[in-house]
Amino acid sequence: MEYFANEKREEDLLAELTSRIDSYYNYLNSSGRVNLAKRAFKEYYINKYDAPQVTEDREGRPKINVAELQNSVQYTMSLIANQQAAYTPLTVNSDSKSQYQTKVSRNILDYYTEVGEMDSKQREALEMAIVTTECHGVLGWDPKGGEDYGVTEVEEGEEKREEVVPQGDITFSYHDITDIIRDVSNRKQGNNDWYIIRRQINKFELAARYPKFKDKITNLKTEMDELKELNYDTQVLDQNSEMVYFYEFRHAKTLVVPEGKRVIFINEQILDKGKLPYPNLLVFKIAPKKELVSNFSWSNVYDQIGFQQAISKFYSIHLANIATFGYQNVRVDKDANVSVNDLASGIRLFQTNTGTKIEGINLTNIPPEVTNTTGMFEKKVEQLSGLNSVVRGNPEASLKSGTALALVASQAISFLSSLEESYIQFQQDVATGIIDLLKVYATTPRLVAVAGKANASIIQTEFTKDDIDGISRVRVQRANPLSKTAAGRVELAEFMLDKGMIMPQDYLNVLTTGQTDSIMEAETGEVTLVQEENEKLREGGDAPVLESDNHKYHIKMHSTLLNNPVLRYEPELVDSVLAHIAEHKKFEGGGASPAIPMPGDAAAGGGAQPPAPPVLNPQAGPPLAPPMELQGGEQVTLPGMPELPPGTPPEMMADYEQLKG
Repeated sequence: MEYFANEKREEDLLAELTSRIDSYYNYLNSSGRVNLAKRAFKEYYINKYDAPQVTEDREGRPKINVAELQNSVQYTMSLIANQQAAYTPLTVNSDSKSQYQTKVSRNILDYYTEVGEMDSKQREALEMAIVTTECHGVLGWDPKGGEDYGVTEVEEGEEKREEVVPQGDITFSYHDITDIIRDVSNRKQGNNDWYIIRRQINKFELAARYPKFKDKITNLKTEMDELKELNYDTQVLDQNSEMVYFYEFRHAKTLVVPEGKRVIFINEQILDKGKLPYPNLLVFKIAPKKELVSNFSWSNVYDQIGFQQAISKFYSIHLANIATFGYQNVRVDKDANVSVNDLASGIRLFQTNTGTKIEGINLTNIPPEVTNTTGMFEKKVEQLSGLNSVVRGNPEASLKSGTALALVASQAISFLSSLEESYIQFQQDVATGIIDLLKVYATTPRLVAVAGKANASIIQTEFTKDDIDGISRVRVQRANPLSKTAAGRVELAEFMLDKGMIMPQDYLNVLTTGQTDSIMEAETGEVTLVQEENEKLREGGDAPVLESDNHKYHIKMHSTLLNNPVLRYEPELVDSVLAHIAEHKKFEGGGASPAIPMPGDAAAGGGAQPPAPPVLNPQAGPPLAPPMELQGGEQVTLPGMPELPPGTPPEMMADYEQLKG
């Protein structure tokens, strides 16, 4: 029996792939997964499917929808993805070439983040994952994309024509659960040997890419199968649309399929096939929570759906009661001289037989159980989503200090740590995949341009694959939970202002913009500079010392090189480090002494230098203190002291006689 991916005949391979597609959709529907995802999708866009206005239920009572779920998801996204990713390309070595490649790679990733809209697409993928339990990002290479590089001659029969040769470029797309076909019996998360990716494309664009099958492709009909669509809407089904589905099969490089496999196909035709042209499958997943013993995931959004429906019902009860009984009702005696015309518009009149008093009737009172239950359910949504009142912008009255607000906000972020870890891993995988693709396909010089610091300039970088071949992977730095909230950033700014680390203008900038980049740039810039200088010193190089350096910090951090038990026995390195520290001490005003201050020393803290200890004579015993002086210069003597033993050095005898008086 042949492994399905190794089928030689195209008809057999196409039949195997089609069979796996049908099996996947049958599973999604029989297991209820796709219906659950559809339900979450509908509840998330509740006012899209049910008009965003007051409507009527089946009994004719007013009805209103409360988008509690969308509010919860948006706040979650603001905590997880409120800052642009900070990419750190990693190399195997730490030489100057590797450092250069790191900078080039960082500029490349910044380019694809800004110009290629990678950041916005990743945020959309995060939103899809939160709502529908998972989302997959897919990287690839489009040989017909990118800038035009040159011109080549193409023969068509007896004629020749010129054809523009593009550089090619990276493609990135994200897909919901209905677009990523996989082996549902595989219960290992993220360990799939193959995927079939379903995509939409204009059929004439697809025909231009595969002109050999132009007729079959252009005859495709626009289809929308309810069983295969997350956002199934018959109203958007346009029979005149040119959008059609095509599929891409990717098989990893394994022992069974050593070179991997890639097949592009439509329902009845394979358009292209060959070995996998990528280093790996380049399919990456975001999931709020992994489902145990399963290839699928879970989201706590599913747990909130019922509560949103109940909250909408409670608010509809309030609305119906006010709409029905909100107009004032008046009771009068039947023989009272009051007519309906005497009442204001909208006020209803009730006539009774007893009494003559005119009084209002209040029918709008709602049982406290309804109101209390509404608040209880809203609180339950907060608990299920992990979003407390501080994160939602409505802190409890007992939380007044910035420290308390920041602490409570950080607890919400800690609750979402599994989603944050998944999102960071997703960003790292995508960034590493971009570099891996360019290491293979960037054979011609390519130019990327990104904004410099504070958008003050444009940084242009030209590169080929040889300029990034030393990059092994990309890491995304994870921020402290406090720095992800407005309360935490303000608390940080208050601390730095109190310590004199920033100016009042910087503090106001944080309050108005919520961004801490401006106040952190100076501190983090100094840290990066010292790290780079230490690398140069370790390699035997030198680094310039400028008057504007933070000399106390530089001295402290450069001295850590000599704490390495291996490096401190290298005389040339020790001399180089001590000489560099001496240059800093000159600017600091402490002389060129190579002594290394330790944390807590008076010199390190900015105080006066302590007096130098006297030179010891190993044969003379402990040194004597110099004569003490009173104010005005009068010396203190110590009469009645014992005699010194024979053999005492003359210089110590002189000091002794002076003390003795």
